[in-house]
Amino acid sequence: MTIGEKIKMQRKSLGLTQTELGAKLGVQKNAVSKWECGRVDDIPSSKIKVMAQLFGVQPSYLIDDEITNLPSPAITEDTITFPIVTSVAAHYDSVSTDESATGEKIEVPRAYLKGRKAEEFCAMRVRGDSMYPDFRNGDIVLVLKQSTMNHSGEIGVISYGDDEMTIKRINYVDGEDWLELVPLNNLYPPKRIEGVDLESCHVIGIPRVLIREF
Repeated sequence: MTIGEKIKMQRKSLGLTQTELGAKLGVQKNAVSKWECGRVDDIPSSKIKVMAQLFGVQPSYLIDDEITNLPSPAITEDTITFPIVTSVAAHYDSVSTDESATGEKIEVPRAYLKGRKAEEFCAMRVRGDSMYPDFRNGDIVLVLKQSTMNHSGEIGVISYGDDEMTIKRINYVDGEDWLELVPLNNLYPPKRIEGVDLESCHVIGIPRVLIREF
């Protein structure tokens, strides 16, 4: 069952019209109609959370079964194995932890590296939910190591402060003395780093592959 079908089913079970549901969510009727018809790419995570509370379900109920609509991946024996070396926080003020002691590894099709060498990547486990729904607690990301962002607004892994490391959308303006860490989950505020605090900031890399277990 798709997100749209679930929204429609839950709305009707509460006896709500599309207009009434839209009013509770702070959106117009046409937005609800669009979501129920399957055009769900632009549903803000905050609206998913509100709908889940309204329907009396977990947010994961609305979105997780979407995986049944994904095409089956191509099977290949040309793979590369990466150890999961560390955790990266999807929240703030969290020191990264060494995950290598678990011995856990992931196997990735070589084609996912798009011609790059395996040593240019490292695997990290996401901890926290500030980047929900794109990145969820327990996800594994294959990070392309680089010391700079490609552009403002890109999602990156960055270390700052006393060994804190986080995955966030990173905003900045070239030539100005600040950057902003922006969560995708609207329940978390952005964090601005500026002035001398920037000296402790270092870009670790850019997430290129997401691995999620269902």
